[in-house]
Amino acid sequence: MLAMAKPEAPLKSLHSDNQTYITFINNANRKAEALWLNFEGEPESYGVIEPGSSHRMQTFLTHPWIFRASDGAKLLVNNSEVYFPTPVQYDEHGHPRFQPVFVTDPV
Repeated sequence: MLAMAKPEAPLKSLHSDNQTYITFINNANRKAEALWLNFEGEPESYGVIEPGSSHRMQTFLTHPWIFRASDGAKLLVNNSEVYFPTPVQYDEHGHPRFQPVFVTDPV
């Protein structure tokens, strides 16, 4: 008897409890649209980042992000198709650090 495959849970934001700070850095050779996957799993645009540019933002640990080129092609973020933020880090003065997150073209 074959085991039934369990359907994958939809990729979506869960809650907004734990803040973190990131800087998306576009190292791709084309514009990159930052898309937050909201609480229903729908992508919401947070703007376009030009090649060689960056965008600083505050987000939450359970908020997944994806990136797309203007033609809809998938871009990688920290070498993955989906980026989940990491816990906030602080500098020696107690200020949150904006952690670098790299957007690149697939290899």
